[in-house]
Amino acid sequence: MPEMMEIRWHARGGQGAVTASKVLADASLEAGKHVQSFPEYGSERMGAPIKAFNRISEEPITIYSTVTNPDIVIVLDETLLEVVDVAEGLKDDGILLLNTEHTPSEIRDKIVEGHKYRIFTVDATGISRKHLGRRMPNTPTIGALTSIVDMISAGDICDSFKTNYTGVFTKEVVEGNLKAIEEASKAVTKTENAKGSGGCGPLPKGKYGGESYKELPWAGYIVATEKHAYLRAGNAEDYNAGSWRANRPVWDEEKCTHCFRCFIFCPDAAIMFDLETEKMTGHDYMHCKGCGICAEVCPPKVRAITMVKETSK
Repeated sequence: MPEMMEIRWHARGGQGAVTASKVLADASLEAGKHVQSFPEYGSERMGAPIKAFNRISEEPITIYSTVTNPDIVIVLDETLLEVVDVAEGLKDDGILLLNTEHTPSEIRDKIVEGHKYRIFTVDATGISRKHLGRRMPNTPTIGALTSIVDMISAGDICDSFKTNYTGVFTKEVVEGNLKAIEEASKAVTKTENAKGSGGCGPLPKGKYGGESYKELPWAGYIVATEKHAYLRAGNAEDYNAGSWRANRPVWDEEKCTHCFRCFIFCPDAAIMFDLETEKMTGHDYMHCKGCGICAEVCPPKVRAITMVKETSK
């Protein structure tokens, strides 16, 4: 382990990356390390791309900026590979740990070319569903990390989690997280030939009307001029918020009664319909964030809308 280990987390809002960063920092602090843990996100809703960071050091840490050249990058949602260059700035001999069912060799072809690093994968989502009953890949991914680097052990993570979260979560949730951490620490897939530059071309640069979110400059604000037309009122339709999705609604036309409960409750006006027939025609996947509200409000006896993983066919 170098004198200071820098880690960058990539996830979607609601997947627990910020909590995972804190859990890792707490365990490292209790193990005698100097630590930092902090997020980077704005007012994004659940599903929007977010980042979190850790610094873990044997000596006091004297820098407080975001992590731009990490030793380790952890990705909790593989769909981010299509919208974010997750390996940007990753050191040549760094580590990319990805939550996915795929192998490192399969993932390598999806990474933006020009980077050199070691790729490790773990099915943290599958492990979390097994032990927690839902999609929450954050703590299993920490367990996987402990098998890759020697800065902290799975036992240290479990002891810290038990100390800090007993009483915060139910006994069943705490025990489920401990089991998930232990299993993930033994389930990491390593492939030697996955080390090397990525296999796909650069991601397209965001242009007005195409990007999924807008980064602010360091000053923290943008003046509304003709150059920044995206600041105009009512511009939500111009953004590809669909890239935020982790789950996708699937509509069954044969079951649908066209009651339009989904249309009434959809926060993004992503329910499409025919004005002449006054019937639903599907979802606007460009703007649907996959919140699942449409599936929840669909009448129980109808169930014309179901949610599936975004990676499903």
